[in-house]
Amino acid sequence: VMTHRVKPWSHGVATLFTLFLFTTSPVAASGGLRTASIHSTTELADKSSLGGRVFLRGALNPRWQVELNAGYSQLSGSQYATNAISSESRLLYFTGFGSAWTTGLYGGIGLLGYRLATSPPQRTPGTKATGWSTVVPVGIHLSRPLGAALGHELLVGYTYTLSDEINRSTQEKGNDSFWSVEIGFVFGGNGVPHTNPHNQQSIPQTKQND
Repeated sequence: VMTHRVKPWSHGVATLFTLFLFTTSPVAASGGLRTASIHSTTELADKSSLGGRVFLRGALNPRWQVELNAGYSQLSGSQYATNAISSESRLLYFTGFGSAWTTGLYGGIGLLGYRLATSPPQRTPGTKATGWSTVVPVGIHLSRPLGAALGHELLVGYTYTLSDEINRSTQEKGNDSFWSVEIGFVFGGNGVPHTNPHNQQSIPQTKQND
């Protein structure tokens, strides 16, 4: 069975690039935390589980933001359970600015470390209980400001891993992945933009004659 072996430096490059964007961004960074409902999609019988994530975010302009996050989750099924830690670099693009909600899309790259807490009875020979994998997260982002420096957000995403061994089973061709629904809060900075940049107009100054 052929599997993908991950080189951790690939995510290190992405992390350094994100930190560079943070340090060169003229807008103050924001941060927050999210909790998630996660559903794995593997060749075994999967079930939903929980996870959590903390993040830092910086605005490049009114529509683009960069995010660096770290989290913990458990990917599980009826016959397996995998504890996972991850770190991701994401790029967010805000597509719509409503009166209450701001909509956007995100994509990125990350690194996931996993350890099997419960291995399935039908595990594939040669697979290991621990390992690393590159991950590619994509999804939809909804946010709403709750105050000058506080916001609420909802993310619906899909994460594709470059490994088929996260549950120690490679019975079917295709890498493991999972869906997630994340709910959280963002604090400070400009984490929840709510002004359409195309509607920002300068007010002409009129000269008054005495």
